[in-house]
Amino acid sequence: MVTPLASLGLVIVIVIFMLLESDQVRDRFTRLIGASVIHRTTVLLQDAARRVGQYLLTQLLINVL
Repeated sequence: MVTPLASLGLVIVIVIFMLLESDQVRDRFTRLIGASVIHRTTVLLQDAARRVGQYLLTQLLINVL
């Protein structure tokens, strides 16, 4: 019982840090790619976030079932 709770706690902490740092990650990625293609970079990041969200939702549903 302790191991699943510890894993859940670790996942929650990682997700919190990812959510808190999401703006900085986006800004760093935009600087890496370049300001000249900022619209394309923004669209790319939004698409990636949508796909990751769908994947995580699918994994959640599979694990719940």
